[in-house]
Amino acid sequence: MRQEVNLYQPETRRVDPWSARGMARWLLLGVLVLAALAAFQWRQTLALEQLLAEQRETAAALEDAVDELEAMRPSSSPDQALQAEVERLERRLAAVSGARDHLPKPGSLELEGYASVLDALARERTDGVWLERIRVQRQGELLLQGRSLRPEAVPAFVHRLGREPEFIGQRFRTVRLDREDGAAESWQFQLIGPGVEP
Repeated sequence: MRQEVNLYQPETRRVDPWSARGMARWLLLGVLVLAALAAFQWRQTLALEQLLAEQRETAAALEDAVDELEAMRPSSSPDQALQAEVERLERRLAAVSGARDHLPKPGSLELEGYASVLDALARERTDGVWLERIRVQRQGELLLQGRSLRPEAVPAFVHRLGREPEFIGQRFRTVRLDREDGAAESWQFQLIGPGVEP
């Protein structure tokens, strides 16, 4: 028995792309692509509009903050008390600068050893004793003048100084300890090295 197969039946034939049916398919595909692009563009436009609205709100808040700061800013006229304080400090600075001109210059012979002596004095603090006047001369001659709340604190201070290398062998030709007039618990002392005029 013989059977024939017809491969050219209408349902198995390829559709010609340029036929009316093929053109309709291409047109439908184009419409779908354009619709997808339009939907994507619409979503992006919404996101950008929302971002723009947020930026406008932020800019408005910043402008309000600037206006508040401008309102809080003091007037342009200077405060008289502050101006007077600035002038006082400038005068004081000028006085200190003038005094600095009378100090020995760094690297000069007069300055050698001064820093180490002052460092040693700073290290050997004694409670209730404070220095009001210090004079160091070239040969290490020294004058110390100060006050104390207790008379026994002065010898303790001198003993502590004697432990410092800068004061080993230091002699004082005069040691004075006097009670201050009208002050029951305040003593004035002077330690004067040889060759130093008080």
